[in-house]
Amino acid sequence: MAEHPFTPSTAEIPGYRPAEMPLASIFGFYLVPLSVICLTVLYFLTHDRLGRRFSHLEQVYLVWFTLCGFTHIYIEVPFTLGQKSIAWRTDIWAEIWKEYSKADSRYILAQPSTVAIEILTAWILGPLCLLVVWLQYQRATTRYVLELMIATAHLYGTTVYYLEEHLSGYEHTPVGHSRYFYLYFIAFNSPWIILPALIIYKNYIILAHSHAVFEVVSEKAKFR
Repeated sequence: MAEHPFTPSTAEIPGYRPAEMPLASIFGFYLVPLSVICLTVLYFLTHDRLGRRFSHLEQVYLVWFTLCGFTHIYIEVPFTLGQKSIAWRTDIWAEIWKEYSKADSRYILAQPSTVAIEILTAWILGPLCLLVVWLQYQRATTRYVLELMIATAHLYGTTVYYLEEHLSGYEHTPVGHSRYFYLYFIAFNSPWIILPALIIYKNYIILAHSHAVFEVVSEKAKFR
């Protein structure tokens, strides 16, 4: 059995080839284009199509959904297409997933439940996140329902992701490791719990208020 840096050390990973790219190149491949795209959104999308300025909170949501759409499509779609060959490939996407698999070997092992969540996230939520950015620019009221759906899916998927590993006794994660556990596994994924929860709360308030106003208007219309 070939030696590898993943947890558990007894896991069999046929054909495994160690990563060859430096860590800076791996992070740069993701962070540089992400930064360019998010900064472009911040610079150009300061107003909606009617010329009304976005609030700071609205800009945060624009950047968040841009980040999600970019990450799902740019990083996760390639994973879903080549998840069974990551171990022996040396292209940049395989290198990215080999690095992250040091925090969670379910990826390099192509565990079915993890792959299933990634397929749904990459191919459905990715495009929908970018659609939300467009709907925000258009000030389309349908964005509230779509944002709520995406945030619920993100919160559910990430909760299942954490819960499954917890119930397995952290079999695939090096618990306590400063980089792989606390940075990669905890810090990198926690925004997909925190931000969706805030979005769900915000949109619940907006939709509940809108429905209350609609009911008042409907009642008044009955007596005309």
